[in-house]
Amino acid sequence: MRANTTDEALKLLEENEDAKVIAGGQSLIPMMKLRIFSPRVIIDISKIKELNYIRVEGREVRIGALVTHSEIEESELVRENIPLLSETASNIADLQVRSLGTIGGSISHADPSADYYPTLLALEAKVCKRSRKSGKTCLPISDFIQGPFTTKLERDEIVEEIVIPKYRGIAYYEKFSIRKADFALVNLAMILNYDKGEKLLVKDFRIALGSLKVKPSRLIGLESKVKNSEFKDFKSFSERLLMLYDEENVEFQSTIHGSSLYRREVSKTLISRLLNRMVNDNG
Repeated sequence: MRANTTDEALKLLEENEDAKVIAGGQSLIPMMKLRIFSPRVIIDISKIKELNYIRVEGREVRIGALVTHSEIEESELVRENIPLLSETASNIADLQVRSLGTIGGSISHADPSADYYPTLLALEAKVCKRSRKSGKTCLPISDFIQGPFTTKLERDEIVEEIVIPKYRGIAYYEKFSIRKADFALVNLAMILNYDKGEKLLVKDFRIALGSLKVKPSRLIGLESKVKNSEFKDFKSFSERLLMLYDEENVEFQSTIHGSSLYRREVSKTLISRLLNRMVNDNG
């Protein structure tokens, strides 16, 4: 079935209990192959123009659910206002997937290793969804994700847009995968806002990890230990952060591609790599 408007899509979802929406198909089809989902009805929403936009409103960037990864990667509005999201999009799979896959499709399926989640968590994004019954509702991405392949998207709802506040400071995304086109074994996003005088004052710090056992999450406890703190320089901040991370009880998922312990060791390497980039870029 094909829907040409949001209202048509929502009506079809209401009328078909065992239905899934599809746009680029880069998330749903692989999951159908793995029998994670086996819907009786597929509703094609790829032609709904009202869900394809990127615009800036005040201190927020609003991205329609049907915007592709390539469009996010190449968008000047995204690069100027939330470059971390552009960097993340550039790391997704390969050109074919980035050209077809959409941000709404990616976050709707809650794959624990998906690229966007750590970045959207660090950016404190909101997901706005719509149904005929409840209209439009928005909730933090941290609440939207419930667990592996589980979100707060109800059967009769579709993701309408993602709302992302602009951020201050420097930001980085990093992932490790067996091949570049694969899902991440570990991925993380980091944002640092600081003042640098005689000492380095950390005004804000956020770090979020994907591929965790329960769901992608921010390390709120670790963040609170460095916020509003002073350090001699970026190097001493980096050393302190790695020590604090060692004390965190971070439990990754275990799969045939890597155990939880292995992924944790990889995560330490990725954090070190990001911190080295931070030192080299900022002195």
